[in-house]
Amino acid sequence: MSYNLVAIVNCPLGMAQTYMVAAALRQECEKRGHKLKVETQGVFGSVYTLTTADLEESDAVILALGKELSSDLEESLKDKKIFKRDIKVFLTQLSKMIDQLEEELAQQIK
Repeated sequence: MSYNLVAIVNCPLGMAQTYMVAAALRQECEKRGHKLKVETQGVFGSVYTLTTADLEESDAVILALGKELSSDLEESLKDKKIFKRDIKVFLTQLSKMIDQLEEELAQQIK
């Protein structure tokens, strides 16, 4: 089954890990047939900021985080299916993380 996903990726310094995980997520989701929009919160600020429509249309929000989100952003996600892990887990176990997310979403639909 194909899912419409959004992701927010950040790391403590906002440099390499943020962009490495964002690129890997895009590649893995494309390979599996999922649509994905990614907001990176790095040293250059937010490269793409998820819109309200992006969030409303998504089946789940992936949070690959090395630092906390703003309270405003957390509030905007309160009604969404959240899949939150430390960014380091996504760096080392990306495929496994997407497997887990797919399993959770499949169970949610049943």
